[in-house]
Amino acid sequence: MQRCDALARHSELPGGLTRVFLSPEGRAAGDAVLGWMREAGMQARLDAIGNVVGRYEGARPGLPCLMLGSHLDTVRDAGKYDGMLGVVSAIECVHALNSRRQRLPFAIEVVGFGDEEGVRFGTTLLGSRAIAGTLDPKILETKDIGGTSIAAALRGFGLDPDELAGVNDREELARAGRALVRRIASDLMRAGVTMEDPDRFDCHVDVEVGADTVIEPNVRLLEGTRVGQGCRVGAGTILWRTEVADGAEILPYTLARESRIGPKAIVGPFSRLRPGSEIGPEAHLGAFVETKKTRLGKGSKANHLAYLGDADIGAGVNVGAGTITCNYDGEAKHPTRIGDGAFIGSDAILVAPIEIGAGAYVAAGSTLTDSVPPGALALGRAHQVVKEGWAEKRRAARKAKKR
Repeated sequence: MQRCDALARHSELPGGLTRVFLSPEGRAAGDAVLGWMREAGMQARLDAIGNVVGRYEGARPGLPCLMLGSHLDTVRDAGKYDGMLGVVSAIECVHALNSRRQRLPFAIEVVGFGDEEGVRFGTTLLGSRAIAGTLDPKILETKDIGGTSIAAALRGFGLDPDELAGVNDREELARAGRALVRRIASDLMRAGVTMEDPDRFDCHVDVEVGADTVIEPNVRLLEGTRVGQGCRVGAGTILWRTEVADGAEILPYTLARESRIGPKAIVGPFSRLRPGSEIGPEAHLGAFVETKKTRLGKGSKANHLAYLGDADIGAGVNVGAGTITCNYDGEAKHPTRIGDGAFIGSDAILVAPIEIGAGAYVAAGSTLTDSVPPGALALGRAHQVVKEGWAEKRRAARKAKKR
């Protein structure tokens, strides 16, 4: 009830309660509700028609939702609990779930409808019609008594009426999708994310990006992706269901799916992280390196041209250029284990199952089929033969043959 009392103070008339659609009082009430939603653990936003929408995810992101709520606008000289009680009580329910860290098999969305009563523009239920997809865009030209149209009032409120356009073909679908992404980009920038070019950014509605992160052009953050604070995501990068910890740097044209990138790690450019990849804190994964079901330990480096599949790589390991973990024998996948501090020379082929002990060295160009003890040096290459003077003799022979 205290929150209903607090909302009642946002009124255009002293001593009573009148709060109409897209008014300064409506904004103040909406801002208060947005704050309460976020305190309750919801992602909260203002939608294109001015509804306040908070979402509490279910057991996993993107589940269908149960929608709760009521309206935030009022008739003239209204009661302070009508409408408002339906919004604040729903927020309290979510707060109780969040305090117990409980997630349901569905999401919950709480909506404070911007317009139900129709006092300002003489047409009711604009907020619910927009959510239901039944709002006729022509109604946006309706004007209030002062000659301001709904569309103009929306723009004055900082909203984009173009987002309310109908979707009847693929072109309109693309336009609506672009408008949605642009709004998400605006929300992220207001929250402290730097977008070098928000018009060349694409994302799913459930992505999260921390403050002081920089997003370069042509980045796509797809379903379930979480990027921490102080990160940098390079141009052309695509992340899908991937978690990026604070301070990590993703260099251009990296592709990651269902993977985790640790704090202050550096990945890319042109790296590919397939499902199950885990790049540890301060680890480096460089150009044209592909990982699959692989853990790269803290501070380890695989900077060039490698395939690391079904591998468990410890801390402080150096993986040289051209290294391959041969994990597939045509019928089954097999693991490779590399201990802390090992050194894998360039062009090494590790035929799994195999284990390289901690601190061991694998000589460049080796093909290994047997495990290597800790601290040992393993060489698995043909003995080098040097034939002195051979080149000169060959040239002389070729010259004699031409005579």
